[in-house]
Amino acid sequence: MSIGSRIKEVRLRQHMTQEELARRIGVTKGAIANYENEVSTPKTELMYKILDVLQCDANYLYQDMVPSTQEFIISYAEREHLKKYRGLDSYGRRNIDMLLENEYDRCQNRVIVFEDSKFDWDSLAAHARVGATEEAIAQDLEQIKKMIQEMKNDSV
Repeated sequence: MSIGSRIKEVRLRQHMTQEELARRIGVTKGAIANYENEVSTPKTELMYKILDVLQCDANYLYQDMVPSTQEFIISYAEREHLKKYRGLDSYGRRNIDMLLENEYDRCQNRVIVFEDSKFDWDSLAAHARVGATEEAIAQDLEQIKKMIQEMKNDSV
């Protein structure tokens, strides 16, 4: 992903128009379009203004320009998901881990999608009950696993 496309991504995520960004950094809308389309690159002083207005980290915009020693580069959206995940309790993390694994399997065509599944998810929300014990949480997770297994068996 290019610097221009990252500027556009962050601008759109901020619900900001090209005109608004241009006005706030003191350039024309056409200049912003040129930056986003990689026709031109903002000068250093404008880049500082862009980073400030978009409340964006320079490392995010320039991450493809610098050789990475990391195995992969994480996008801004992925970073935001990670922040939220780290704010979850153990029950929330287990739920997200299980959901992620199921969705990954589904996308890899390893699991049949059940369009008409009838889960009573509200009854499984132990985390919503004040003072839910680890035992109650574990029971809920086992019930979810059992229901998923039953769905898989029914589809065969």
